[in-house]
Amino acid sequence: MSCLHNYRQFGLFFIYTSSNCEHDMKQSRRHAVDRVTEYIRKSIADGSLVPGRRIPSSSEIAAELSVSERTVWRASKTLQQEGVLRRRSRNILEVGETSWAPRQEAQNAVTTSGWEAVRARIERDIITGVYSPYNTLPSRKELQSQYNVNSRTLSKIINALCKENVLISEGRSLRINIPTRSDRVRRLVLFCPMSESGVIQLSPHDELFVRMIEALSARFGIVLETLTYFHREDVLTRDQKRHGLRIPYGDDVLGYVYIVNSETCVVEDLLTDIHSFRKRIAIVDEVSGVSYPSLLENSPYVHFFPMVSSYPAGKMVGRYLLGLGHRRVSYVSILPWAWSKARLAGLKEAFASAGLPDAVTTIENFPESPSYAPDPLLRAYNEWRKNAPQTHAEEFDAVFKRMPVYTVRRAERKFRAYHAFSGALRDPKVTAWVCAFDGIGIQALDFLKTHNIPVPRRVSVIAFDDSVEALSRGLTSYNFNVEGYAHAVFNYFAFPNLFHTSSKTRVTELSGLVVERRSVKKT
Repeated sequence: MSCLHNYRQFGLFFIYTSSNCEHDMKQSRRHAVDRVTEYIRKSIADGSLVPGRRIPSSSEIAAELSVSERTVWRASKTLQQEGVLRRRSRNILEVGETSWAPRQEAQNAVTTSGWEAVRARIERDIITGVYSPYNTLPSRKELQSQYNVNSRTLSKIINALCKENVLISEGRSLRINIPTRSDRVRRLVLFCPMSESGVIQLSPHDELFVRMIEALSARFGIVLETLTYFHREDVLTRDQKRHGLRIPYGDDVLGYVYIVNSETCVVEDLLTDIHSFRKRIAIVDEVSGVSYPSLLENSPYVHFFPMVSSYPAGKMVGRYLLGLGHRRVSYVSILPWAWSKARLAGLKEAFASAGLPDAVTTIENFPESPSYAPDPLLRAYNEWRKNAPQTHAEEFDAVFKRMPVYTVRRAERKFRAYHAFSGALRDPKVTAWVCAFDGIGIQALDFLKTHNIPVPRRVSVIAFDDSVEALSRGLTSYNFNVEGYAHAVFNYFAFPNLFHTSSKTRVTELSGLVVERRSVKKT
């Protein structure tokens, strides 16, 4: 229907505007905005745009899509509210770090549009310790700028969070609503796996997580009590069965933190006993693809924290490399564990989504069994021992007996990694090695240096974990945001009012990021 209609009635000529005209124009504008947002999202998905990199200017996007610059502005405003884009300066927009990460709002089946998406981001920053509970939050003007919202939207979010006792408004200031420190003793129980020799078996992620939980507990006057369960030749037995220890329970116990750092750490009878106390349980899962008892899967007392979520990490690394122009990469792994396979699956998915289903080659050199039996090392030692003086042999036997398991594992991994790297060199089209974890990545740097292959000029190297060694060696690595998980787990027990969620989901997955160092470059 035309927007202008000519009518002659009683000899008079007049023009009237169709009621559908305004509706049609609004629909057209909305469609144009959707085209721009879809264009930017697709560019992020296929790796053309990467976190921290500026997006094309409004005029460039407008010319590309044949829309007005105002339409591009409307679309970018929507994406800023969702955290997909962020403003670096007045005239520069860049891709946000959370744009590739799995969004908890999507898992919760909650809409991520408009003010609810911004509210979810603020809540996430609260529970992960971005804002200190001892200090006031930034001013409202600063919050408006940080989250790219207007004053009316921010007021709506703040009023909702104050109503739910997450925030307290004190005049013009805002602070997190935390209970006052009580003289009553409160306890938090932490379950860790332990070896037969009595050493707690913690990965570098777990060590950082436990130290932060200890510090937070001490800060808020909460007693952290650690219990262990044994790991012996992949068979776990409960510590309290062997030594008569009892699981603490009672009104002073806030709940239980259960660390799962291997596929064999799920002890069903132990978890069943813990669950019977009807206290909060946080499962800190460092392994992808672990099966849990159905009792836990459906329990309102259990919350899962996939601290090392490998599939999205692999996907983010893949998109990061795509954004740098890499079109053929090798994934190097020497461990057959589920988390390594999940990282590979995410990596392949990223390249497949960009139309490159065969871009990832897999270089694997797995041990025959997951027992970490250091056959080459032991064979060499036994050969030496045959001809060694008895006194020397006894001394070295004692050294081998006391040798930490991790040292033996590292020796075996280095042996297997050497052969995996040799395989990765056979494909001259590969421009980047994606290593399953930092230990392999650092060995890759040493291997390439030995073979006079410059990094990153000839081949880029990237890994996972963002360890101290990765920092010291300049290895680009994926950071799993362990600090954020520690704050979230602690807040889950100590300040449940901060742990607000608008759905019944029992999984909290936080965003990680690629920490870029000198081992990766554009192609």
